Amino acid sequence: MNAETAAGGDSPRVIEVTVVGDTGVGKSSLIYAYALDVHPWHVPNEVDQFLTEVEIDEKVHGLQISFVTDDVQDIEYGPSADVFIVCFSVANPHTLRSAKKDWIPTIRQYFPTTPIFLVGMKADLRTSYIHQKWLYMSVNGYQPVTKQKAKKVAKRFSNVKYVDCCSTRGQDVREVFKRVAKSALNRRADETMCPRSICTIM
Repeated sequence: MNAETAAGGDSPRVIEVTVVGDTGVGKSSLIYAYALDVHPWHVPNEVDQFLTEVEIDEKVHGLQISFVTDDVQDIEYGPSADVFIVCFSVANPHTLRSAKKDWIPTIRQYFPTTPIFLVGMKADLRTSYIHQKWLYMSVNGYQPVTKQKAKKVAKRFSNVKYVDCCSTRGQDVREVFKRVAKSALNRRADETMCPRSICTIM
């Protein structure tokens, strides 16, 4: 099955997704797990863009996944996107704080209406905390971020949704990118029905 073509049928209809977040939260693992269907122990940082596919409602769409450097200031100069994914580590509350104080506000500054997904990586560590609390705390030093707390952060902003993920669980990874792709397609459909310039005047 070929990727759906855009109007005119000359080029693939590509959904552009940009992944951002602090160092070590699992951005590269998320991208590799989806684009290559692997979970390497060591993820190289040399590759900053993948072109793959996603199937939505029995249609295959091209999916371009990019990520910027770990410097939030690079958002302004990074690739354009239909959707942003902001990753944080469930094991490190500081990375959620960074998403709330730095990453999401900066994206909103330059891309006011672009959908954002706040993704809690390493969500499986919540189970480790429940069953081996003492060992978990001795290794990580923090209680894991709860799903409720992460959702509360997402609700502080317009058009931001939250989803849990563990890059070692393929179903989690596929679900993230399916939801992201659906969001992009829905936005495109809305803009086709009501272009921004017309809707703004109305």
